Amino acid sequence: MKFLDIVFRILIVTSLTQGLYSSEEKNESRNSPHKSESSESFKHHKQDSDRLLFQVNAQHGYYFPRHKTQEKVALLDYRNNISVFYDGLTGDAFGFFYERGLGIYIPSGVTDKTWNVKRQSYEEYFKDPFPPQEILSIGERKGIQFDPQLISDDTAEKLSEILTPLSTDYSSECEAFATALHVSKITSDRHKTYLADFEGVMGNVLTEIQGDFKWLVGMHQGLAEYFTPFGGIDALNKKKIHLDLAVILNKKGGIYVLCYLLEILAPKFDLKKVSGEQMNGEPQFFILINKLGGEIDHGYDGLIYILTEITLYNYGENSKENLRILLVRYCTNPRGNSDGLEEKWLSSIQFLRKTIKELKLEDPFNDLVKRLDDIIAGKWCQKGVNMSAVVKEIVQLQLPGKAKYADKILDKIEDKQ
Repeated sequence: MKFLDIVFRILIVTSLTQGLYSSEEKNESRNSPHKSESSESFKHHKQDSDRLLFQVNAQHGYYFPRHKTQEKVALLDYRNNISVFYDGLTGDAFGFFYERGLGIYIPSGVTDKTWNVKRQSYEEYFKDPFPPQEILSIGERKGIQFDPQLISDDTAEKLSEILTPLSTDYSSECEAFATALHVSKITSDRHKTYLADFEGVMGNVLTEIQGDFKWLVGMHQGLAEYFTPFGGIDALNKKKIHLDLAVILNKKGGIYVLCYLLEILAPKFDLKKVSGEQMNGEPQFFILINKLGGEIDHGYDGLIYILTEITLYNYGENSKENLRILLVRYCTNPRGNSDGLEEKWLSSIQFLRKTIKELKLEDPFNDLVKRLDDIIAGKWCQKGVNMSAVVKEIVQLQLPGKAKYADKILDKIEDKQ
């Protein structure tokens, strides 16, 4: 079976099973806002049995996204560039050497070293899991090797049974297979560069998360993007700064993640020197908050995603055709929900503005402050484009069957003031 056929199959199956996502958000205008905002979000997500559990084993450099009710786990070994995907109900496993471009199917009957809930609970097995390198070594000897670009129907079906529960949330395209490999490679790359010594700053983590693989890789890219001008996250370790990854992963969007980072880092760094360009530059700022929000294409984070693409277009870094495709996708996304979207957008901007004021960062981020004030006042313009008016159009359009409005938005962008 061809790779794109696998993607298409997963797309169909998941589209039939996934529901619309919505969440209640509270206004963030209280003192000590970051802890209260995160706890409210976390309490909401704990009520949803489809949320993934996310664990980091800092000692070994392992990530464990897990679907609790269906007992599916992805182990990402970012130090060794490999990943293993477990079906705890059957004992089957799939392994990937993604630098070698090799996949391995390990049926339950060939070894007792994979995870099976009949033998061990999740807590028992993954407290100190059998080394994934050794599992793949067993798989090379006893399992079925395959090219990820060319896979049999039967193997693809078994693989999709593991990946689909791990890749439904926040993934309107549901490219579970492709995304699983992509997140493994990106995670490894980032942890060898700007997120090196990630575990030293974050430590062990166990938390529920609000997204899936696609969201998770976007978050990692966002953190890597933010810490690039610092010289990498290791700069925090040298100053003995600890970040709470559970808090970061349960923030309600990239702007709230950014506020948390600013609150922790402002007392320790000269942020004007380190990240002034990143914060004050308009395209750079939107790229950052988009990635910190997981690069999601619907709802509140989807609005950030689209505003990022429009910003890149206005600055000559995006094509009109590509922007139109993204607008059509956004406007027709079945998981879109425009209810209260403009209020959520303005509330997050006000929250960032308040955070900057409280941390006395108005001078270092003076260009950003002016932009935020313009957005709040409804006077935001960008390269001659009335972006406040564009936002009002966008927030009304994320409903099924609204593809024709993509051109209406494009016309408004082209209508320079």
